[in-house]
Amino acid sequence: MTAEIDATPGVSAGSGTHREMSIHFGSGAYECHILIFEEPGGGYVVRAAQLPGAWSQGETPGEAIANIREAIAGLLRVYLEDGEIPWSDSETTSDGEPWSEKWIVVDV
Repeated sequence: MTAEIDATPGVSAGSGTHREMSIHFGSGAYECHILIFEEPGGGYVVRAAQLPGAWSQGETPGEAIANIREAIAGLLRVYLEDGEIPWSDSETTSDGEPWSEKWIVVDV
C-alpha cells in the first residue's frame, strides 16, 4: 500500500496541527506523520514526527518520502519483533525551521 493522506505543505510542525501518533490499519499497515524540510543547498530531509530514529533524505520530495517509508517500515519491523513500537508524543523540529507535514501509510 502506498497511499498518501492529507498533504499539508507549509505547515510548521509546532502549529498544533496533527493527529495522534499513528493509526494501525491492521494487516501491518500504519499511518505515520512525517515532516519534510527543503535543504537550502538542494534536496529534502524527512523524518517521522513521532518515531524516534526515522530520518531520511532525497533529491525530490517524492524520493525523500519513498526513502522514509522504507526506513519507517524497517524500524517498525524491528520494534515489532521486540514487542513494542516506541511512539513519541514529541514533535520538535531542529533550528526552528519550517517543516511541511504529510501523512503516509506504511506497510510492514
